[in-house]
This record gives sequence, C-alpha cells and structure tokens, in this order.
Amino acid sequence: MEIDDLTVEKVRKTNGFFTWEVDVTQAADLENFLNSKPDGTIVFVDCQNASDNVGVQVPGAFHIHTESALAARDIFQQLWKNNPKSLGSLLAADMVVFYCSYAHARSPAAMTSYLKLRANLAAQKRPMRQQKVVVLERGLNEWKSITGRKMRPWNLGLKKAAVAKGDDDGEIYTLYTE
Repeated sequence: MEIDDLTVEKVRKTNGFFTWEVDVTQAADLENFLNSKPDGTIVFVDCQNASDNVGVQVPGAFHIHTESALAARDIFQQLWKNNPKSLGSLLAADMVVFYCSYAHARSPAAMTSYLKLRANLAAQKRPMRQQKVVVLERGLNEWKSITGRKMRPWNLGLKKAAVAKGDDDGEIYTLYTE
C-alpha cells in the first residue's frame, strides 16, 4: 500500500478562538493502513501536555509538549530557528500524523505551524519532499480504544522532545529541545 492510499478528509476545526482547516484521518482507517505495512516513512507527532493520557504516547513519536493551541501555533518556526536539525526526521518522512488527546485544538494548531514552516522553507527554495500531513481525528483516546495498540510511557527526558509553554496571554516564553 502507498502513502497516498490512506483515507483523508478535509475538516474545519475550531476551539472558540481559532479555526483550522486540516486533513484528518479516522483511527480505524489509520489502523488498517498501518496493518497493510505501507511503503514509506511515517512519523507521529505527539502534541499532548503532561496531564494528557497519564503520560502515554505512540511508540517512537516526536513529542512537542504544548500547553495550549495558542502556544502550538508557531512552535515549528521556533524549533527551526533554535535547532533546525531537530526537525530532520519530520521533514524527511513520507507522512506525518499529528495527534493529541482529542484532536480539538493542539494537534491542528501544531500541524498548521508545521505546514507553515514547510511553505516558508519551500519559498526559500529549499528542497522539500512531498508529504502527506494529517491529524488523527478524535486523537489518541479514540485510536487507543479502536486499536488496542500498546502505548509507551511518555517521558519528557527524550532527546526528541520540544516544549512550548505560554503565559496567561498565550505567548510562548519557553521553547527548547531536550
């Protein structure tokens, strides 16, 4: 099965403050797709914070710790500015799947930030591979209930973690890779 064979639909998401139009895939479709052993590299981006899912994530996921959608909206531009090498595996993947607990706000905001970074890099004439970039609809909670997949303990000590926190106004005041 090819990356383009994954079923995707365009959905408008809103959290009351922001609206995003994103490509989403359903948990059952993603599970069937992964079970078909597709060709290509797939990277998961975990957009949960410390209180989500009692600290579990998809094994091998690139973790960005986001306190809010507002803090996530420019996280990839900041990561690129601070440490472009930290995004190598994402930019090299054939497909990137963003998720948080429910996929209401943080994962769509982070995905939009990532797509904005890719557009900026392409405008600078940097070579960009074609990618399928999606949000896991209804998030990790739905996927766990449908798939029964084992999740691994979440650990902020991972080398591939990024943290975005905001003050009460939602401005990012801490952003670093660990």
